[in-house]
Amino acid sequence: MTHPLLAVIFDHDGTLVDSEPVHHRCWQMALEPFGASFSLEDYVTHLAGIPSLSSAKWMIERFHLSIEPATLYGKKQAYIDEFLKTDAFPLMPQAEELVRFCHQHGLKLAVASGSGQKEIHRSLSAHGLDRWITIVASKNDVSRNKPAPDVYHLALKHLGVSAAQSVAIEDSTAGETAALAADILCLRLHGTRPHHRVVPIHSLLDAQNWLRNKLSR
Repeated sequence: MTHPLLAVIFDHDGTLVDSEPVHHRCWQMALEPFGASFSLEDYVTHLAGIPSLSSAKWMIERFHLSIEPATLYGKKQAYIDEFLKTDAFPLMPQAEELVRFCHQHGLKLAVASGSGQKEIHRSLSAHGLDRWITIVASKNDVSRNKPAPDVYHLALKHLGVSAAQSVAIEDSTAGETAALAADILCLRLHGTRPHHRVVPIHSLLDAQNWLRNKLSR
């Protein structure tokens, strides 16, 4: 049975906004007192899409730091909070065009992210996307973060649609795993893992073209 497409659920970091460089810089500042550092390439390879507390554990193990994960994460988060007071993560290319396209075609929209509510709402409001996206499921709203499917289950509940009527757009393995665990078809940026429920895409323009084709059937 074919189900109509009714909703699109966006990841936040690396999908709607290009936040990785800012997160990397804030982690670097948190690590500076310990004399430790790592490259943006390392961040993207090992930590993109990974919950911040897990990222802190990774850094503590890698650099043999004598600090609790929650404390290190708190130091990094303080820098993020300071950044967000006066700035916002920049949008990914074609992000605004894609969200507008979805809205114009009557699709329900949500964000399901491992980030916090404050970061997500700052991005949406700063770039005017809150005109079209009003539903947010974040790490603050669930007991398990990605790669568990909890944020997707919550987004589906608020959207009032089924997994079969939705599609997720993700850029990380953790996010893809969460979407698949919620039984949602995933458009995966830079994806390489073969899976019958994953559509590899190279840009948000690819996502828009896929959605256009899907809606025209």
